[in-house]
Amino acid sequence: MGARWPRREHKLSNTVKVIEEETIEIEEPTVITGFPGPGFVGETTAMLISDALRMRVLGHIESELIPPMFVVMGTDMRPPFRIHGNEDRDLLVVVDNQPIPMEHHRTVIRGLMDWLVQRNVKEIVTTDGLPMPDETLEGSVVGFSTDQMKLAELGRLGVLPLTSGAVTGMNAAFLELCQRKGVTFTGLLAPTRRISATNWRGVTSIVEVLNSTVGLDVDVSSILRGMEQVAAAAERAAGKKRGIFDIFKRRTG
Repeated sequence: MGARWPRREHKLSNTVKVIEEETIEIEEPTVITGFPGPGFVGETTAMLISDALRMRVLGHIESELIPPMFVVMGTDMRPPFRIHGNEDRDLLVVVDNQPIPMEHHRTVIRGLMDWLVQRNVKEIVTTDGLPMPDETLEGSVVGFSTDQMKLAELGRLGVLPLTSGAVTGMNAAFLELCQRKGVTFTGLLAPTRRISATNWRGVTSIVEVLNSTVGLDVDVSSILRGMEQVAAAAERAAGKKRGIFDIFKRRTG
């Protein structure tokens, strides 16, 4: 496997370090985050955007509070908590593929937030799944923001306002710090029924919103076509099962 050695180490606390693997020349970035959660929406969205925009891994977070894990990416083995970047778009994507114990969320996010504040972060946009049994909301996006103008913009794009519920875990830790430091925090949530399976429909819906609000230009058409093919195959399989039962009923009727 290929290896990349860190260039700069930022020790932001006794337990959290941001390792810059490349020189980062991004000021006032918009930051999109994706953490483990329902329907794998957050981390899948973040990785999809990073891959589509060919973003480089600019750094990663090291901490004894993060359980050991490496992610295989081509010929590299990468830490699970990474910072991807695109200087031309002033965009950072933060993705974590490894669940972190709840009691460590504040400490880890505090370290990351200190590093982002040093770069004059403009806005943090979190993506996640929203556990919800109502299948009629699948494919929609529910949103909230600490900035009322941003919230109005989301409404014009058809994003449903979050009127009840709770923000928890890593996202809550981020929201708490953003309110203290005056950084806009926006959440885009995909209603998700099956929390243990990837909610691709929710992922594509969130990406389409980000295309409009952040100007990503990420094409999700191939994913949508794949979803249609899977749905058609499932429908055909269901039809065959019904046909078998119909035959059985006629014979026993």
